[in-house]
Amino acid sequence: MRGTPPYSCEYLMLKALAEFADCLEQAAQKIREALSVYEVLEYKDEPVGYVRLFSESVEFVPFSNLTVKVDNSAVDWLRREVLEKIKEKHGFNYEVIADKDGRLSRIMIAGRLEPEKLSEYKEPVAWAFAAASGIIEQPIQIIERAKKMFPNELIDKISLELSGDHVIVKPKQFLGSKLFSELADIARNKLGGEYVSAGRDSHFRIPIEAMRK
Repeated sequence: MRGTPPYSCEYLMLKALAEFADCLEQAAQKIREALSVYEVLEYKDEPVGYVRLFSESVEFVPFSNLTVKVDNSAVDWLRREVLEKIKEKHGFNYEVIADKDGRLSRIMIAGRLEPEKLSEYKEPVAWAFAAASGIIEQPIQIIERAKKMFPNELIDKISLELSGDHVIVKPKQFLGSKLFSELADIARNKLGGEYVSAGRDSHFRIPIEAMRK
């Protein structure tokens, strides 16, 4: 006689326990969300996402109306310059979580950052969200514009890289007094930058806004 095969009491009990465990996990997630603290992330007064603080973790979440792809160069920069440094400095692992379309869903850091440390990282995360979503320019565009600020005899002798709201300019070799004076004049006097003395890592720090003038 055909029909629905009978199930053992053990099977039915295990099935019920699995469903109960799933309900408990969903309830626990809702409780964690209810207990979390939200802070809006802004880049130059433009809201781009929020920070969600849990007891043992931190999440950076872009707003759903922004398209932030995980393979974007700004997100790559965020991994390299911010998330990896958090991991090295504090020992916290992180995860960049994407949806099925490759859009950034959230960045989870497995550890609690103290308020002063969290503030240090909010700005570069907000910048990355803004850059990746097209609110501001991509890093490659900013660097290309920065290169046009320096004469040909200097451009091959310096390196330029983006760090948050600034372009970092470093000599790749000994410039001599004449070329160094020319570099300093452009970086400080014309572009409003500053010189950071740090031995072999000394560099000029120029605000991105100067590149748009």
